[in-house]
Amino acid sequence: MQRVTIKDIASETGFSIATVSRALSKRGGVKDNTQEYIRETAINMGYKINSVAQSLSRKKIVIGVVKPQEWSQFYGQIHCGIMRELERLIDFNVTSITVECEEGLSNEELLQVFLEMIDSGVNAVIICTGVANDYSRVSELLHNKKIPFAEVGNAIFDDQSSVCVRVDSYLAGRLAGEYMREIVSNDAEVGILIGSQGIPDHVEKVCGFIEEFHGNNKRKVSIYETQDLPENAYKITKEILEKHPRINGIYVGTVNSEQVCKCIAEFGFERQMKLVITDIQPSLGAYVDSGIVSAAIFQNTIMQGRLAVKLLYDLVSRRKRTRRDMKVTPHIVLRSNFQCYLDSKENELSL
Repeated sequence: MQRVTIKDIASETGFSIATVSRALSKRGGVKDNTQEYIRETAINMGYKINSVAQSLSRKKIVIGVVKPQEWSQFYGQIHCGIMRELERLIDFNVTSITVECEEGLSNEELLQVFLEMIDSGVNAVIICTGVANDYSRVSELLHNKKIPFAEVGNAIFDDQSSVCVRVDSYLAGRLAGEYMREIVSNDAEVGILIGSQGIPDHVEKVCGFIEEFHGNNKRKVSIYETQDLPENAYKITKEILEKHPRINGIYVGTVNSEQVCKCIAEFGFERQMKLVITDIQPSLGAYVDSGIVSAAIFQNTIMQGRLAVKLLYDLVSRRKRTRRDMKVTPHIVLRSNFQCYLDSKENELSL
């Protein structure tokens, strides 16, 4: 059987040899639908794309990843998504450098992390934005060096970053508020356990929750800050159970969820307290089965990580840019489909 050439594919599709070559190598400059048509035609004709040769012919791209060591329930899952997408890009001559930062780095120490990363030759940077840090000098440095960067997990750069991927926090809060309104009594009070009211992501969730939970009935909502410390979450929950008997519903963020569940279980308040948690974690499955958790708000953290890589890679390799702020839609998860979401998260079926 005669070997299919690029010239044959050009003749079959009606496009020039140059266009066919760019489409098959995904070098850019070809519309997505045209590229898809050319590649599909090539495959149907029996053309074999040499991904190794393509990789070697492409300019090497190094993507730096900076993440906090803390809050593995959230940033750990985002980083998992980042690494999965980077693995998919190995054949496109993409490599990465990952640096974990301790909480509470000084501005100078944080800046030094990025200076060393730039010295390592990165072409772009993904920042899992630990909100305890000040990134103003980092942003200025990356702009001066003309290095595009993506923030994922939180929006703290305003319009400075090239790409921002995060959950739609306001909608997440609204989902939790609407469901809580249906499962507690009309005269019930509820509590919200968040990291800090100084974090935009947390503020949006609180605002969305209160708007939906209130409806036409201005029921009391108490807000508690945990600083995303599990021990604080347990202590505050214990205080609520002991001193605030009118509170029989709690909406809680990702990092605090497990300790809140543990406290409710240990003090035997499974029947009195309705709990809406954030994110899907295997360690919370028992609390879902026992009824301590009424619902979970799934933020698809793995997808957030993968999207950050994809959008930044498209920007660097093909100068292709969609909108800067990409919000992932949250879902509400109940006991009946909790395991399905947990399985899809592990197997990437939800991506």
